[in-house]
Amino acid sequence: FCEGKLCAVDFLTVPSKGLSDPWFSRLGGFKKYYEERYGPGTSDVFQVPSECRKKILPCLRTGKAAMRYVWRWPDHEVSVAMGRYRGEPVLKVSHRRR
Repeated sequence: FCEGKLCAVDFLTVPSKGLSDPWFSRLGGFKKYYEERYGPGTSDVFQVPSECRKKILPCLRTGKAAMRYVWRWPDHEVSVAMGRYRGEPVLKVSHRRR
């Protein structure tokens, strides 16, 4: 909370299957949703070495791969990311007031 008001929400999810395709599909779905709503993102990070493209989960666990798409305005920011949390792969959607 910031000054008594909600200023940040982070949603972490682990896609149900331990396969790479559902992960890329879920990330792509979130990216498409936000692009349709807000237009192109203001920045992105797509760090996926070629050896990680078919098996993303081990690379997310070790930190070798990471993806993040951001939409930023003067007063808030929305981001969608795939990375790791406590050593496990996660998909994170964040809404933050700045």
